[in-house]
Amino acid sequence: MKRLLAALLLFASPALATEVASPYTDVEMQAAVNTACASDHFVHLGAQTYALGAAVNITCGLAIYGNENQSAIVTLGSTTQNGFYVNTVYSDTFRDFTIQPASGHTQTAGAAIYVTAPGNNNYRSSFLHMRCVSLYDCIKMDAAAYWIVDDLWAQSVTHEGIHIANHYNYDAGDNRIIDSLFCCSGNYTAIYQESGDGLRVTNNKILGAAYGYRGVFAAVPGGSDIVIDGNSIEGTVAAAVALTPPATNPWNFFNFQVIGNQIGIAAGYGISVTQHPANITWLQQANFNDNVFTIIGSPGYGISIYGVADFTISGNSFKSNMPSPYTNTGGIAMQSGNYNGMVCGNTVRFLASPYYLSPGSTGIDINAC
Repeated sequence: MKRLLAALLLFASPALATEVASPYTDVEMQAAVNTACASDHFVHLGAQTYALGAAVNITCGLAIYGNENQSAIVTLGSTTQNGFYVNTVYSDTFRDFTIQPASGHTQTAGAAIYVTAPGNNNYRSSFLHMRCVSLYDCIKMDAAAYWIVDDLWAQSVTHEGIHIANHYNYDAGDNRIIDSLFCCSGNYTAIYQESGDGLRVTNNKILGAAYGYRGVFAAVPGGSDIVIDGNSIEGTVAAAVALTPPATNPWNFFNFQVIGNQIGIAAGYGISVTQHPANITWLQQANFNDNVFTIIGSPGYGISIYGVADFTISGNSFKSNMPSPYTNTGGIAMQSGNYNGMVCGNTVRFLASPYYLSPGSTGIDINAC
């Protein structure tokens, strides 16, 4: 309710906002941001193209907003620059505009929006109804917590849609990515995470990626609380959902939930929990339930887990669209290092290897729940 009231106030009071002056370059954008930081804390982007030759630095809490029809377009003139560089602990809001390269440019580094804070976290920033087109990274969280991405359209991003980290407080997070679209550039990762506990990924559409969600955790003391639910992740060629530990030994992650997703596998895995270099059990309290897996390419496998304890795999549907004999396809592979798990109520059709249970996994009850 507070967010809704703030949004209504924002759009009901354009006269209070700072406007960017002509000729609408990074110089005028930076001047408008500096003015807003000292006064109204709103910057309005009208139906213009704003050509940024350098990143716009934001050191206060403010809102930068365009119009619902996305008529405000911000272009990046350097192939390696950030668009907006947020460097404050205060919350910022980005809403209703498009960020893309200048005509003829191909981005090889940089992010549309880069978020950090001086020696601390950026708190409670919002990215609402934004569009990133043909960029290297869309949003990069270097040190941020309690943020929300809602209704993002990351189109033809070549590296990462959203990069999640918290380099000052690895255990702070509680972040949300909801109702967004990541589309179609091939060898990209829609959501990449290296630290920052507490993430919910809900009701998103991810198409044509190498990875849908990829957690490759840095050598921090541990991690916890990721929920990936109700998404459609189609056409991945490495994994729709993948979680990888650091080489730190011992290392533990708690509470990883992948529930109620529709997953289309062009190659690789639907869900992959990878092996720790020391082959230890490292992921505890995990549920992989009520997902629908369709394997549309070979090799293609539904779920593969290493080193998981206290888990359930239930209510999933696995089916291959490959022709018989369904070569290099599989449903559930419980590799080494798993224990105390329950596997039941899954349906498997047209797969070469429905189930695999490694001798290195113990205490696994099949069809017992």
